[in-house]
Amino acid sequence: MDLWVTNCILISGDGSSVFKNGLLGVQDGVIQVVADQQPDQLPDGPLLDAGGGYLLPGIVNTHTHGCCTGPLFSSGAPGVSLDDAVAHVLRHMAQGETTLCDLSGLGTVADVEQVRAAVPVGIGLGSCHFNETFVAARLVDGTGIEPRHEQVTARQMIEQGDVVAIGEIGSGATLGGGVASYRYIPEAVRQISGVTIGWAEADRIKAAVLLESPTQIDELSKLLEEFDLAGRISHEQISELVIKYVRKPLGAALSGFQPAAELSAATGVPAVFHTCKESVEKILQVAERYSSGQVRMIAGHANHNSMSAEDCVSWARKLRNRGVAIDVATVQCFSGMPDILVNARALCAAGLVDVISTDYGGGRWDSILSMVEYLVEDCLLSMPKAVALATSAPAALFPSIGKYRGLLAPGRHADFVITAPGKLSEVHKVFIAGKKAWSNS
Repeated sequence: MDLWVTNCILISGDGSSVFKNGLLGVQDGVIQVVADQQPDQLPDGPLLDAGGGYLLPGIVNTHTHGCCTGPLFSSGAPGVSLDDAVAHVLRHMAQGETTLCDLSGLGTVADVEQVRAAVPVGIGLGSCHFNETFVAARLVDGTGIEPRHEQVTARQMIEQGDVVAIGEIGSGATLGGGVASYRYIPEAVRQISGVTIGWAEADRIKAAVLLESPTQIDELSKLLEEFDLAGRISHEQISELVIKYVRKPLGAALSGFQPAAELSAATGVPAVFHTCKESVEKILQVAERYSSGQVRMIAGHANHNSMSAEDCVSWARKLRNRGVAIDVATVQCFSGMPDILVNARALCAAGLVDVISTDYGGGRWDSILSMVEYLVEDCLLSMPKAVALATSAPAALFPSIGKYRGLLAPGRHADFVITAPGKLSEVHKVFIAGKKAWSNS
């Protein structure tokens, strides 16, 4: 063997198997042995003592952004730099992720090649190269879209083997969600007023404008005073910004859901849909239409904070009944957005979670393993079942990128994570194809 890992609690990722005195054998980047080590017997060959920590399959993150240099989000915003894309991937890897999928959706292979060359992490691309998507993008932004991005279709990219998923169909940039709140509205407000507001402030302004109540002017006046915007931006200007970035692109963005589901049904490639208050009914409609085919639909971040916990559970049940897989995203659930965690907890308590991802959160996501650890510590799931939501489950849903991954079993790729003793979220080492890719020391 090239490597033996000993002195660990091995969690295979299959949802049930745990080896309390785990032993892992690796040869030529492939797992050969998974077993309980016999007392006082050490195998021959190079040994790695895991120090009593957990040994897990590498995490498979099937929904993130900013890991390639192509257009960002469904709004076709300028992509991140190569340095930032590499930094994002390295941060994912330090959190235990060995495989991920960038779902910004408008990039091409050329936008990820240099990133792949710089990191050992497996990076798959999503595609939402549909006419409807480009129309929606330009209603909001579109400044990151180059002619080459429009010269291919999602179907062509699938046929060429360039993508592993369809999506993300819609996003907070064209469906009036988080991207509008942390990027577009604050930037437009700053340009007009010179004042910088944050995500929470933009959300409150959005709510006041969209409510269209008789007291809207009074409510907006209070908010402008509170955020030091009074006299710097008018009620009309702030309302126009919200309408531009939230309401106007909504119809165009939703029109892309049906062609995405249709393509998934025709090809079997999984399709990921932006799930929020404004889109969830549309997801259910297309699921009902295509549920008899081989369509594989995923409701991305079904714990979205535009919905209450009760609504998340209600919609997830309906979607599950139509064969839609339910994804919950960490985003910033432990670092400033507790309502997202409340919704994730409710979905898990109801037995409605199929996979866990990070999404993007403006580049400030919390780790998948922090969510796994929370679900275990809160007694919502056993540790093997919680780990499976981040390993074997997403690998099975996205076979183009998950094949031979997500499990510690003979014949699988030797992608694995070693954590601190008793602490799932504290990653100590990451191995990819049997080689050490990251270490905290």
